[in-house]
Amino acid sequence: GMPIPPERRNRLVDEDGNGLDDRTVGRLIFSSAEAVSVAYPPDGRGGDRLFVGLRVNNQGTISGAVVEVDLAVPSAPRLVAIESTQGEGVFGLEAESDRLLAAAGTAGLQSYDISYTPFLVHTMPTTPFGSQALAAENGVGVLGRGARNAIDQVLDGRLELLDVAGSPRVVGSPLALDVQRVRLWRGHAVVAAGGAGLVVVDLGNPDALAPLATV
Repeated sequence: GMPIPPERRNRLVDEDGNGLDDRTVGRLIFSSAEAVSVAYPPDGRGGDRLFVGLRVNNQGTISGAVVEVDLAVPSAPRLVAIESTQGEGVFGLEAESDRLLAAAGTAGLQSYDISYTPFLVHTMPTTPFGSQALAAENGVGVLGRGARNAIDQVLDGRLELLDVAGSPRVVGSPLALDVQRVRLWRGHAVVAAGGAGLVVVDLGNPDALAPLATV
């Protein structure tokens, strides 16, 4: 299609007048649920598979779910499978090979076999600090734990280094940090830490995780 002028890129683009942004190719609505996280297997190994973490509100009862979506037809995403879980939502997902890790709030850090449809195979308890944010690659993971307030901020938080080569386990000592989102980058955790800003954490010494810089 025609390129969108820079001054219109942050606005609604609706040339056909149907009230929807023309850049939206497809949509999948989850009844009584919010999509709060997303992941796909790396390096093209997942084909058209996508995984979505949900926060489900069933008449006031809050829970979570992991959903597999087929994106073979981008304009018509198809629900393949749904695996319900306890906790207050699945706020972080990471897919590696045939395994999916899910930060599922007070339900803990969950591991799913995704060689077929998602199947829960292991749970690492994280109470009283719920699993709220997650990043993992090449057998190394970082987990943000804490409690969510009424406006969805993570408070009383901590960042933990994980060995995820097998069943996830904590390595070393946690760092006090309100982790809202986290990504791994060259041996560092890059953390969106709420009021503390953007924090880069050196993961080189698991027993003394150290912030290197804050923006």
